[in-house]
Amino acid sequence: MLGAEICDNGKDDNGDKKTDCADPKCFSNAKCRVRLEICDNGLDDDVNGDVDCADLACQGQSCGIGCTCNGGARTESGCSDTQDNDGDNRTDCQDLDCAMVPPCGGGPGGGGGTGGGSSGTGGGTSSTGGGTSSTGGGTAGGRAGGAGTSGGSGTAGGTATAGGTGTAGGAGTNLVDGAPCTADNQCAGGKCLTEAASGYPRGLCTNADVAPCTNWPSNAGCHGGRCVNNHCYAGCTGKGLSGSDACRAGYACADVIDTTPGNNNNVCVALCSTDAECAGSNGSFGCNPWSRYCEQKDRGKTKYGGPCVNGSDCEGGACLTGSGWPGGYCAGNCRGDTFNCGPNGYCYYDYSSSGDNVGICAQSCSTLGNNCRTATGTYGPTDYRCYADGNGQQMGRFCFCIDPFQPCADDRACCSGSCGLILQGVCD
Repeated sequence: MLGAEICDNGKDDNGDKKTDCADPKCFSNAKCRVRLEICDNGLDDDVNGDVDCADLACQGQSCGIGCTCNGGARTESGCSDTQDNDGDNRTDCQDLDCAMVPPCGGGPGGGGGTGGGSSGTGGGTSSTGGGTSSTGGGTAGGRAGGAGTSGGSGTAGGTATAGGTGTAGGAGTNLVDGAPCTADNQCAGGKCLTEAASGYPRGLCTNADVAPCTNWPSNAGCHGGRCVNNHCYAGCTGKGLSGSDACRAGYACADVIDTTPGNNNNVCVALCSTDAECAGSNGSFGCNPWSRYCEQKDRGKTKYGGPCVNGSDCEGGACLTGSGWPGGYCAGNCRGDTFNCGPNGYCYYDYSSSGDNVGICAQSCSTLGNNCRTATGTYGPTDYRCYADGNGQQMGRFCFCIDPFQPCADDRACCSGSCGLILQGVCD
């Protein structure tokens, strides 16, 4: 009897001709989950031995305010010179690289102007403007200072001038892990993964790089969050869609620690759905439909199903490689409740095997058996073909090829490019 696919035993347990991590059933399994390199957190997120800008996946990506991972070249190097320094058609404070750089931002809330002084005996005073900030966990929010009131006319002197308007107060401080933020000093853990630098919708509070946390279930070093790969994230339960453990807008609940549904160790990961979930949305910048990060909405990279060497080649940020993906295969992440892949994407999602709300986007197709793309396998040309999804919840079709040691009818259907060279009727 066929059973559930075991993702690390070298067998086709469920009889769908795909083995282990090449089987869509295992895409969301912790052993197979595509990990994307975050380029400014000091960690080897995709577990390939390279950290931040040393990782090829970060080449050309932001490594913090004012720099990119392309040899140290700065992005918007001047925030008050009226120049488009980084060529993204946004200058100075219009560029998100300047979001927390004076004169665009980053300063404390100012007080309102003082009201007119006395002139003779009759001058009145204004109320002071000053912005205040909220404290504690929750969403960051400051209030604008009030306008000063107008001073009265002096009995003997001139008319008093009106008080100035207070500037907006800063965001809250001491914010818990997973809260929105714009600067490190707002977070209880000492680190803000900003939208401008990391693509996290409206920023995300976590622990500082110099103070790694102890991985779940300890979570020591976190401030209300769960520790995954030495960084703290907001916890969530199941799909993370309701209740006190729901993920905030722009995030989805993922089980990135193990493969056991229901053991309450899921965390909220960046996965936006709309431009409105990005603070800096302004036309070309917003929720990228392939990567699901807040960034340029089309970076001109290879879309789903296209060839790749590493994640930096792909618009979705993920490149599937190995014997089951000849020539590489660009993919991305999607929400399991909305199947929100970008154009020409198919969201493979099976909640029962992962217990979370994150699936993977592959290239969609419409006609069974049609060639999607030809690549070079181990022994010759191989075709990615349109196959039906028999395990996910959409029950649609997407492009892949047949793994080694699985039944085949012809050479080109095999990922290796060879059928029956070693065993008759089986992909080599």
